[in-house]
Amino acid sequence: MIRSAKIKKSSALLFSFILVMMLVSACSGGNKNGNASSPPASSQPADPSPSPASSPSESAQPTEDKADLGGRVIKMAANWDMTPNEETPEGVIKVEKQKAVEEKYNVKIEYVTLSNEEYKDKMITSITNGNPVADMFYMGSPGAVPSLTKQGMFLALEDIDVLPPAEENQVIPRDAFYNVAGHDDKTYAFGTNAAVDKIGVYYNRKLFADNGLPDPHTWIDTKEWTWDKFRELAVQLTKDEDGDGTPDQWGSMTYAGDWLWFMILANGGQIMDKTTGKQMLDDPKSIEAMDYIYRLFNEDKVVRPGGWEFMGEFPKGKIALLPSFSWYGGTIKASEMGDGYGFLPMPLGPGQTEYVNPARQVNAFFMAKGVKDPEIVLKIWKELQIWEVPEGHSEYDKAQYAHEDDIAVAEKLANGPTNFDFFAGLHGGLIDEIGNKLASGEMTAAQAAQTYGPQLQAKFDGK
Repeated sequence: MIRSAKIKKSSALLFSFILVMMLVSACSGGNKNGNASSPPASSQPADPSPSPASSPSESAQPTEDKADLGGRVIKMAANWDMTPNEETPEGVIKVEKQKAVEEKYNVKIEYVTLSNEEYKDKMITSITNGNPVADMFYMGSPGAVPSLTKQGMFLALEDIDVLPPAEENQVIPRDAFYNVAGHDDKTYAFGTNAAVDKIGVYYNRKLFADNGLPDPHTWIDTKEWTWDKFRELAVQLTKDEDGDGTPDQWGSMTYAGDWLWFMILANGGQIMDKTTGKQMLDDPKSIEAMDYIYRLFNEDKVVRPGGWEFMGEFPKGKIALLPSFSWYGGTIKASEMGDGYGFLPMPLGPGQTEYVNPARQVNAFFMAKGVKDPEIVLKIWKELQIWEVPEGHSEYDKAQYAHEDDIAVAEKLANGPTNFDFFAGLHGGLIDEIGNKLASGEMTAAQAAQTYGPQLQAKFDGK
């Protein structure tokens, strides 16, 4: 099977809708140290049939005759309640689908909710003991790939996606999932599309208007929305209003580890190269990003200290620009700021001509090793999904953004180029350290590359 190295993103209503629930995924390494869950992006044509080498033999393949599962309970686990909500349009559809599936296959669908604290331990222990607490686990890809998949914890799509779908459109985009959650010619994650989070820059509309600045959306199509423009604005909007030597209004704020991650990927770089097996911290694009972060914090002094405190500080109205995940939009919308914010793509780095969505996680399902009749279970999962996306904006985007121009940016990111970090779960802690060292001025870009490059390589090599 040919695997494409580049991903083109497609919009995904239901899949993106559930991602907003996963602010911090326990199994993705997400925490206050910067590995926050970031969920939606792309999908490309996938081969709906398994390769001959990886498919079970013809005689071993289940048939439609094996549809009665005798009242068996099919369990799907997540760190939030996945039970369909009949008060939403999607929920109504899903409830009807569930009733049809339960009758057709003589099964009961059960949604298992595991807390962040217990999720990974219960999942690993139960699978290892041969009695998984669920047939399928929904989580961020860094929590499973490549560490747990290489331990044989999950089943590969190539081995279980062998039954014909009930409808023509029930085809998992396997090639797209391979790019973000596969290795050694095996694909482990599945969903209706390989969707990742939209990463961009939130801005304070009132601060821009009060300072006589145009709406920054005007700079997107003209390609004037660049690192230089961001820096210029951050300097201009950092102000010491009471003259005490400390700014009362700041040009920017966010968690440094996340920001560094965003900037390297949005600049077209990588932290670790999946093809060559080499760490890329000393690559020119990584050096550019690290140097940019260092200068904003230490030379321009336009970034408010506080890291993850940005979640409470930005809505107060004294921060101009905030790089962050799409899921944070709903938090702002529900705050005292209301609709007084906007959303932009990550600015263009040196030499960049296209806005790139930096991503490090796809939220998807993984089938546990040891599941009985996995082919039938996967087919049941397919029939529970909403595969056709209704016209209009997704409910997820409407929940995160308050203005049409911001939703338009999110949709462009969803359908534009994505740069994905496959090894986010492997090296996330080191990126946090690097970001914090750069922000504090303890290290320059060159020093960070020299110090942490070998450590990243050792993680990649499993040392």
